[in-house]
Amino acid sequence: MKIREHRGLLADSMETVKEIPNTMQAVLNEVNLSWSNTPRKFCLDDISVKYYCYDERIKWDCYIVEIKGVGVHGFTDQRPTVEGENFEEELRKDFALKQNGFHISLLK
Repeated sequence: MKIREHRGLLADSMETVKEIPNTMQAVLNEVNLSWSNTPRKFCLDDISVKYYCYDERIKWDCYIVEIKGVGVHGFTDQRPTVEGENFEEELRKDFALKQNGFHISLLK
């Protein structure tokens, strides 16, 4: 899965693209790595990833990565998995949300 940090310009954001495992833990690790020059460390409860939109410019289904109390961190091109979830059922829900244009969090 790809992850990129939020920037003012798309070109600047695309310069931060990294390939990471498709898990919430990997997203958390990337968030904490980005914040490594601060004393702040986040946990899984601080991070949410939800479907945002299809971005025609970069041909990504974009999932917004938000940090509780901070705001938008960036975007991924896939919905990360969470240990213990029924992956097939979550994919069906995710697909239905995209089809209906809803922007709600499937992850807590």
